[in-house]
Amino acid sequence: MTHYLVELYLSRVAAGDLSAVAGRAREAVEGTELRYLRTIYLPEDEVCFHHFDGESEPALVGSLEAGSVRFERVMRAVVRP
Repeated sequence: MTHYLVELYLSRVAAGDLSAVAGRAREAVEGTELRYLRTIYLPEDEVCFHHFDGESEPALVGSLEAGSVRFERVMRAVVRP
């Protein structure tokens, strides 16, 4: 599996809705070969990352767009235990 981080801006004010933001990301890939893993929020930088795994970056982007999940960019990630 390939890991992806999806980056988006999330202000401290909007961070109160972090559960809803994460829920939309998770729902966007339901029923696909992609898997939502977690959401990470960096309050000092007002940056949020959704972590997914799957085989296709275009499929991830398409699922996020179809689910109206806003994001700045999608990046491949290397994950080690």
